[in-house]
Amino acid sequence: MPTTHSVLRNSGPLVTVAIPTFNRASLLKDCLNSAFSQTYENYEVVVSDNASTDGTSDLLELLSHPTLRVVRQQTNIGLIPNWNACLAEAKGDYVLFLSDDDRIEPEMLERCVALTRIESQLPIIVALCEEQDTWGHIVRGVTFSKIFCTGVWQGSDILIEYLRWRISTQMCTILLRTDEVRALGGFPTDMPHACDMVIVASLLLKGRSGFVNECCGTYGIHNSRETSRLTVDHRVDDARKLAGVIKEMAKERINDRRKVHQIQLFARRLFLTYAGYCLLEYCNGGVTFSEALSALWRWRAVLVPATLVHIQRKARRFAVEFLPEPVIRFARQLQRP
Repeated sequence: MPTTHSVLRNSGPLVTVAIPTFNRASLLKDCLNSAFSQTYENYEVVVSDNASTDGTSDLLELLSHPTLRVVRQQTNIGLIPNWNACLAEAKGDYVLFLSDDDRIEPEMLERCVALTRIESQLPIIVALCEEQDTWGHIVRGVTFSKIFCTGVWQGSDILIEYLRWRISTQMCTILLRTDEVRALGGFPTDMPHACDMVIVASLLLKGRSGFVNECCGTYGIHNSRETSRLTVDHRVDDARKLAGVIKEMAKERINDRRKVHQIQLFARRLFLTYAGYCLLEYCNGGVTFSEALSALWRWRAVLVPATLVHIQRKARRFAVEFLPEPVIRFARQLQRP
């Protein structure tokens, strides 16, 4: 079985690229190749095979890359417990969770680790990514920040950018400080659709954080993702819980009341927008009329404000394009506390 590579401490902190996998042999090879192609040298790749039955084991046996370490679960322990199994195995100061259907650019680790030379104890480093379907078509291109360049910033400001959809990022392009994630108890298993963002938001709200305003990876979009198999109620409810967790953390950790209000407002808006899309996607997904009606009725308290948020976003866009600049400036002054 492959063993981990020798540690090259003189090149910077050891980074663990953690790849939880299950029955994705056809996708895993490209994922591993993207991990093995890193320009940064001091890293290991840990694969946790969640008792796959499709040839994943044979693929891993054939590989002999010096950075690779393989852990095999005897039985399928579930999606989030497998993420936590990767966390338990990680030897790196930082860990990157790379799903088997995602890819990272060769410069991903190098770009992120460079920021630890500015501040060595950053709890999290966020880089950007694009989203592609199984045919390689771009579903969502990279959204670059118009405010922040690559560097070290207040994590709460990076979180606001994310909540406002002003940057595009996923777990495959986010470096987490390993001991910080362990201190949080790992990924919560009671929120499978949002547990990653609970960790990300918590670390961003600890203070100074790294940000790479460049595309560093590709997030795969397809119906066979583990989280896409969750029921619409589970997905919407997890998003609701996430918004609540972010709002509480902001209130506890930030002294600036204006910023707390911003984070709470944008967390709620993000949840409402996401919930609206989930419900519409469910209703258009081949369910019966009675099933669609039942879901809409169960989440009727969400749908009305979600619709209003959508209308507000459209109205704001319209106003910026067509109203005179003095009117826009006056309206913005009225919004300031």
